[in-house]
Amino acid sequence: YGPYHAEDLQPEILALVRDRIMPANTRIAITGFGEPTMAPCFDELLDMALRNGSLVHFVTNASLLNFQRLERLTRASVHIGLSIDGATAATFESIRSGSNFERFVEKLAMIKKLRDINLSNSYSSFAFQFVAQRSNIHELADVVRLAHRFGIMRVNVADYAMGGREWDKESLRFMPDEANRCIEEARAVAAQLGVTLDTPPPYSPLEPAGR
Repeated sequence: YGPYHAEDLQPEILALVRDRIMPANTRIAITGFGEPTMAPCFDELLDMALRNGSLVHFVTNASLLNFQRLERLTRASVHIGLSIDGATAATFESIRSGSNFERFVEKLAMIKKLRDINLSNSYSSFAFQFVAQRSNIHELADVVRLAHRFGIMRVNVADYAMGGREWDKESLRFMPDEANRCIEEARAVAAQLGVTLDTPPPYSPLEPAGR
């Protein structure tokens, strides 16, 4: 990625959120560029929102969702996206640097157990967020099966956004027929299991340069 400026939410802004916004707030997206649970103010924002009864939304790689956080989240009204890059350790860990597929699956098991204990399946919503690429599209159907196994009833598939980077070679626009076949396979599995699968439009071949 190109140069960018980023910083954590400053204490004086956080105080304004707490004093002026939160009393009337009904929904909060705790997000930014990167992993939201790494922010120093994440737990304070989460505490504010949960005490207030606000609907909490964020997308996370789950690496920092420990038992204490998950126990609270699975008792509350939340919409949480879990970033997943494959259904096997080899694919998952090759795409997401520093990740651990086994630990991710352990978090899924913890989420399912806590949602069952807290009887919160009707109001705590967890979904998979899957960025479709050459390296993982063949595992999309198994990602749907993994979701169903752990009570995750929605899989959101995002197209990889080309941006003039080396990773652009992973775009499914270079293999539209195979990409569409894998998506249709996953769609059939999702229909069978009752999982909602949200996918990009069918892929078409790249237009030649200059057209």
